[in-house]
Amino acid sequence: MPDWTAPFHMPQWNDDEYYEKKAEYTAKYGYTVTVPALSDIFHFGKPNPMTDQEKTDWKNENWEAFSADRMYELEIDKKHKKERMMAMLGSPTPEVFAKLGAILTAVDDAQDAISTLAAIARLSRKIAPKIVGRLLGGPIGLLLTINDILNLVTSLGTAVAFGLMSKRYKEEITGGNPFSKKARIKRLKKGMSWKPTFADVIQALQTTDQVFGVGVSLGPITGLVQDIFHGTVRESVGQKVSYKLSPHFIPEWMKLSYKTVKSLAAGLAPPYNSPDDDILLMLQAEAMCQESIMAYHADWDPLEQIDNIEGSEILCPIPDHPTTLWAMAELDIEVEDVIGWPVIDKEWASPDELTEVYAPLVTDNIQRFVERHNHDSMGALACSCVADAALYQMANLAGEENVEYDYTVASKVASGLLAYGIMPAPDYAMDPVAFENVVNYLQQMENDGLPVSTREFIEKADFYGFELRSSSYL
Repeated sequence: MPDWTAPFHMPQWNDDEYYEKKAEYTAKYGYTVTVPALSDIFHFGKPNPMTDQEKTDWKNENWEAFSADRMYELEIDKKHKKERMMAMLGSPTPEVFAKLGAILTAVDDAQDAISTLAAIARLSRKIAPKIVGRLLGGPIGLLLTINDILNLVTSLGTAVAFGLMSKRYKEEITGGNPFSKKARIKRLKKGMSWKPTFADVIQALQTTDQVFGVGVSLGPITGLVQDIFHGTVRESVGQKVSYKLSPHFIPEWMKLSYKTVKSLAAGLAPPYNSPDDDILLMLQAEAMCQESIMAYHADWDPLEQIDNIEGSEILCPIPDHPTTLWAMAELDIEVEDVIGWPVIDKEWASPDELTEVYAPLVTDNIQRFVERHNHDSMGALACSCVADAALYQMANLAGEENVEYDYTVASKVASGLLAYGIMPAPDYAMDPVAFENVVNYLQQMENDGLPVSTREFIEKADFYGFELRSSSYL
């Protein structure tokens, strides 16, 4: 539902509790300048405000009252608000300038709305009958005068906010004096013109963003300029200031893929007693998520966002879905009592530690799964998923252009035999010693990096007594 009063509001102040948290945050992590994403600037809709009943249901954790779509919508909105709060806590802009910014934002929002009304009135004057157009002349002039006054207030505030840069605005401010003869002439000319300017379009989009949630918000850009200015000042006196991209640079489906990959490593490492259908779904999810991530990593490398990745630690997966938390509460399970990396048994672990502990465990669990399904389609599908996931994962870490892969000697030999319609004899008919000799031969050729043709393998199999049969015979 549109909020027609949104552009006309009082400045929003932060309370003492906020500034206490900000002081604690910056003392621990330093200041952070967050670079906005396009989705922070261009908006295409906002979730409907929570009704009184929904607020009651949310407070009482009555998650069954929400549909899946509504729950997802509210979760995303809550996450975005948290991200904005974290950006505010790390902002290097001092409190006094933040308050001035809140005032300028309120003035600018009102000015955008008034300018949009004036543009609509000018257009209406053009298409309306002449007698109606004459009646609109007075209101248009009044709106333009108010617009110029608010513009002057904004320009003065901007000059104060950027202190040392105020000289740049001197001519603009004096030239924009709404009470000067020059300004009155400009308003008269603008009032007579009906064509909207580029500035009118931008201001209209800012107003529709306020009212409908669809439009443009220049606040993140203004905030970025202000943060960079004050961040530079803080760096000059030795304070810690870092820079990061907005979390909105990463689409929601990418965040879900990352979260899934992170959870699957923990899920496949311990001894697994769930149905094999669940394990297969996990392997399929791994392959699909790695493939999805690969498309996004072509233009953005997340590893470049981390300093000293070898010395970093990764937090274990933590349940955060409202329904999961509700179910845990029903069972009297405290989140902090059950979280931690499985097997490692701690909340934080380094990348090297996770790899060294989980790699052999995951490999062993997958191998056991394939052995259980050595002669059915589930095993073949699992092997395909694991192979795809591995290739995509390497490309995601090193870049697709830097990854070269080849098949093992045994795989090439098997493909060659199948092309000739030949297969090894069944296990029960195979000489165990001959089988072991052939396996050792192929492994030796693999280690030496030497190829083996199908004809060479057939000759070697005959030498060791390794029986090969026609596939039609089997």
